[in-house]
Amino acid sequence: MADRVRDKVAIVFGAGQTPGETIGNGRATAVLLASEGAKVLVVDRDEKSAVDTVEMIQVKGGEAQAFVADVVSESQVRAAIEACASAYGRIDILHNNVGASLALGDAPATELEAEAFDRIVDVNLRGMWFACKHAIPVMREQETGSIVNISSMAVRHAYPLPETRRRRPR
Repeated sequence: MADRVRDKVAIVFGAGQTPGETIGNGRATAVLLASEGAKVLVVDRDEKSAVDTVEMIQVKGGEAQAFVADVVSESQVRAAIEACASAYGRIDILHNNVGASLALGDAPATELEAEAFDRIVDVNLRGMWFACKHAIPVMREQETGSIVNISSMAVRHAYPLPETRRRRPR
């Protein structure tokens, strides 16, 4: 199934990696898109993490560039979109993979602080909207494009998971 997105251009927000033993969705998506032939702009707020993802792609013969942007900043998101369109002449795939919960202070609704709610909305909703807002005009101009917004399993399950459920394999 190689070459499914040959010569397409993808921009993946949140394509770096949170420290840990596994590969995150953003990095996995960027690597997969590149392995299938896409040119990928790897966007993350952590430069080293973005560069690490680019290196993983390039070692396998893929084409990618790193770009540092924090999705809570509209100007930084706009700059990432502009950099992608400038470098590659188009944007065929926008993949929004940024999201956080506990790290931003998430809690049950009865315990959630207003400041934490604002941080969660800024990262999880506003950041996605900024990327769509600035990519859509590029896609309209070229009369094609796909947007993928992903979210956490937390939208389907009580979260944070009780300690006993966290240890069970799925």
